[in-house]
Amino acid sequence: MVNTFPIITSMIILSWNYRGAASSAFCRTLKEFVGMHKPNVVILLETRCSGETAERTIRNCGFDHWHIKEAVGYSGGIWVMWKDPDLVINVIESKLQYDHMKVRSRDEKEWLLTAVYASPHENKRRELWNELKGVGGRMTEDWLMVGDFNKISDPSEKKGGGRVDTNACRRFKNWINECAMIDLGAVENRFT
Repeated sequence: MVNTFPIITSMIILSWNYRGAASSAFCRTLKEFVGMHKPNVVILLETRCSGETAERTIRNCGFDHWHIKEAVGYSGGIWVMWKDPDLVINVIESKLQYDHMKVRSRDEKEWLLTAVYASPHENKRRELWNELKGVGGRMTEDWLMVGDFNKISDPSEKKGGGRVDTNACRRFKNWINECAMIDLGAVENRFT
């Protein structure tokens, strides 16, 4: 799913869960999305590649600046990429399932960005929810959390597969509310 968000500032964030980002087809498609949406920041999740391969792929896709959370084997990975040399993104906290960052640009006020790739395992996700709730409790600046939470808050967010666990949806929705977050929704194809 591709999400584009006009942020608190005039920035556009493109977030995309793309399983395996090292192919030339991926770079062509990403360049196409970047050309259409003109994002200031691109966040890729579940990239399934790391190290020199990740850096080479990012450069081939046209980005000059990035932070990489390495994939663990063929699982996970978070890439935060941008082109503007006046945009400064510093990682404040890096955990297994998220990177929490401070974002500054020339004429905009500073704000916080958290890129999330939640574990598909329920017990690991619960750890994430507790950690992010703690991060939110310390928050004083504008904050955007974006990514793949590997959970849905409503049955309409799922297509196909097994039956929806409405209790799990309710728990996730309650967590969103407890953290005083607002779901900004998605743009483009919801089910990719």
